[in-house]
Amino acid sequence: MFPTESGGEGNGGEAERLDKLTGRLGSGSFEFSFASMPLLTSELSSRHVAGHLSALTEKVDEIARRAGVPAVARLDLETTLAALPWPSRRRLGLVLESARAGTSDKGVQEAVAVMLALASDVWARTPPPEEGARNRGDA
Repeated sequence: MFPTESGGEGNGGEAERLDKLTGRLGSGSFEFSFASMPLLTSELSSRHVAGHLSALTEKVDEIARRAGVPAVARLDLETTLAALPWPSRRRLGLVLESARAGTSDKGVQEAVAVMLALASDVWARTPPPEEGARNRGDA
């Protein structure tokens, strides 16, 4: 569930719809500080957007785990994004776009825009790992 503006977790309304939209979150295997990332709009509370970014970061980690990305390659958000194979990169992009389209919450929309921009930057610098190389490393 996404945190509410008061810092707690809501038990109804928009928060529940977002949770159903993006799936179960909460792996918490790594944390990422968004303090240095500029927000796209100044009218929103950075705390509100940061809460959504944390939930999206957990979703990235969940997708990476399901794709078989080893824990050592999931130490922070950028290395996790870089380690995602092509199908998982595509899936993450679709999940993020669905989250943005499925809400009227400006904080979620801005958090998704920041996450998409970061993913785009990382993926432009880092080609996806080859599936065969990742599988050979597990043997």
